[in-house]
Amino acid sequence: MATKDEMMCEYIIEEMKMEKNEDEMRKCYRELIKISKKFPPQKNENKFIYGKLGEKALISMLQNIGIINIVDLDNLHGIGSEYKNDIIINDVYFSIKVKLNRSGGDIIMINCKSTSQHTLDINTLVIVINERKIYAIPKTFNSTEYIKQDSGSISYKSKILTHFTKEYPQYIYTFPELVNEDNSDILAVDIYNILYNDYIKE
Repeated sequence: MATKDEMMCEYIIEEMKMEKNEDEMRKCYRELIKISKKFPPQKNENKFIYGKLGEKALISMLQNIGIINIVDLDNLHGIGSEYKNDIIINDVYFSIKVKLNRSGGDIIMINCKSTSQHTLDINTLVIVINERKIYAIPKTFNSTEYIKQDSGSISYKSKILTHFTKEYPQYIYTFPELVNEDNSDILAVDIYNILYNDYIKE
C-alpha cells in the first residue's frame, strides 16, 4: 500500500498531466527557460538566484493549477531558511531542486556543515530544464545505491533520475514542447552589477 508521501507525489504529477493545465504548464516552462538564460547556473554566482527563481516558478505553477494548501517555508523565516524542505502541500513536506541537465552533477540535498547528524528523509521535486521534466522522488525511496555522502553534503547521485525514468514513470512529468519559440534574444543578466549600480553606488 502506498504511503501518504508516495500518494502526494503521484497526485502532484497527475495534476500536472491534466489537459486543462497544459497552458499553465507551458507558461511555467517558459519561465524556467527564461531563468536558465538570464541567470545561467554555469556561473557560480548565479546558482542561488537560479535555484530560488526556479522554486518560485514551480510554486506559482502548483498554485495556478489548483493545488491548494501550499506553504512556502522560507516565508516563515525572518532570518535564515529551512534546513531540508522548501514547501508543505497538505501537511507533506517537499524540497525543490532545479537542474539544467540530468547528468549535470549530483543533487545536493543536505548541507552537512552546520550539524553532525542527518537523515535523508525528504520528498523531492527535481526540475530538469533541458530535459523538460519534473521528477517527484518520495522520501520512502532510500536506496543507498543512489545516495552519496561526504564531509560537506548528502546528495542523490544523478543516476537516480535515470532509474526513475526506467522504473517509476508515475513520478515523472514532461512539460509540453515550446513549438516555434525563439529564445535566442534572452540575454544573461549581470545582477550584481545592477544591484551595485542601482542600490549601492553613490
